[in-house]
Amino acid sequence: MNISVQNFLPKLWRIKRLVAETWRAFLYAPIRYWKATLLFFAVLLVALLLIDAIIFWQLVLTFDQGYTGSDEAELKLERESLEAALMLLERRHQRFDEAKNGVSVENVFGSPNVSP
Repeated sequence: MNISVQNFLPKLWRIKRLVAETWRAFLYAPIRYWKATLLFFAVLLVALLLIDAIIFWQLVLTFDQGYTGSDEAELKLERESLEAALMLLERRHQRFDEAKNGVSVENVFGSPNVSP
């Protein structure tokens, strides 16, 4: 046998023995330790479920409220941009109506007149 294998096998047997002893000690522990462990995990599970319920309830409340005060500035900017776009479309429509009456198409779309 190799020297490294001879050194490794006793360590492996010792580790196996320690694992078996630890498992036996845990498995045959007094019932109060099992109760404490189950109680700990039950409290942990209830706490996590309570936190999830609170987060979900906050989500439901904010969804029902719709827009909040913090969204007013954003809505104002959006309204202003929509009004500016509407004014631009009205001017283009006006220029298009003028184009029907004899104004060139280049003036409607803002293209410069290029002489040949």
